[in-house]
Amino acid sequence: VRDLLLKFYGYEIADNGKELVVTLKDDYYELYTHLHYRAFEDVDIITRYAVIENKSKDSISLESAYSAVWYVPDNHEYRLSYLSEF
Repeated sequence: VRDLLLKFYGYEIADNGKELVVTLKDDYYELYTHLHYRAFEDVDIITRYAVIENKSKDSISLESAYSAVWYVPDNHEYRLSYLSEF
């Protein structure tokens, strides 16, 4: 199988309200994707990362996974200084 059909499964507020975890589950396989979001108000940054969990008894081979896609608007008023990973 090359694609998953992920649907909303639930959410959790973690780390004393500092983190939102949205859980998606595949329609067929026991594969879960946990999307973690955290906002840093003092520096206006939102971080996001994904955790993929296999709850089936079968092994899987993960070819690729993307935690986010960001399209920069076609506008000359914006300037991107840098992106960093935490």
